[in-house]
Amino acid sequence: MVDAYWDLLSPAIQSDTMRNIMDMKANMGSFATALNDKDVWVMNVVPEDGPNTLKLIYDRGLMGAVHSWCEAFSTYPRTYDLFMCFFVTFFFLLYKKTNFLFCIILNIFIR
Repeated sequence: MVDAYWDLLSPAIQSDTMRNIMDMKANMGSFATALNDKDVWVMNVVPEDGPNTLKLIYDRGLMGAVHSWCEAFSTYPRTYDLFMCFFVTFFFLLYKKTNFLFCIILNIFIR
């Protein structure tokens, strides 16, 4: 099943880009694990009304969230937060003389 999905998706992915994929009924994060060597980022979503396997997903080193599908799920802020976290860490490592608290405050004002 993963190979069939990748055959459909791979032509849309450029060589220097990443693709966001949401596994809307992640059980143990197996779909994300199967795509681990591909240029994709998988967000594992565990349904609120099912078994809570989020700890298992985290133990495998994957990203995940619990969500009720009766409510809207905005992926933009979560992706944005990951990029901003990368920016703050990069800025701090680039300018080691800078206080890390300054980097956090800078992140707040950028938003």
